[in-house]
Amino acid sequence: SEKGAVVVYGSMYSHTQRMAEAVARGLVEAGVEQTRLYDIAHTHTSYVINDLWRFQGVALGCCTYNLGLFPPMDHLLRQLAAKSLKNRMLGIFGSYSWSGGAVKALQAFNEKAKWTLVEPVVEVKMAPVADQLEQCAQLGRNLGKRLD
Repeated sequence: SEKGAVVVYGSMYSHTQRMAEAVARGLVEAGVEQTRLYDIAHTHTSYVINDLWRFQGVALGCCTYNLGLFPPMDHLLRQLAAKSLKNRMLGIFGSYSWSGGAVKALQAFNEKAKWTLVEPVVEVKMAPVADQLEQCAQLGRNLGKRLD
């Protein structure tokens, strides 16, 4: 795989989107020139999976939907589980309104995938505030530093 990163997010009210943009910004600040940002609700999974095969870094962000994953992200993770990608660096982030679930589901995916988790895992209730967006940017910078 190449030095680069893919940030994939699922967002209903733009809260997780804002987090994803901050992660991507952190990756660029860390010098990762090949950074891709995908809204899984508006991008066919084939395009996303193509770049996931290509690049070492992955950041997955999702809002909670019915105590679990937003359906387009759930679909992507099912596809990835079937492909058995190995040796990826992973960042996780997400948001929820009244009850969480998406971040736990992303962590459960990683327990099976066995990718290298990069901290911090960022979970936000409702809309992210400035310090939470900075945590997302730090996640991107940390992920970027881990890439070869």
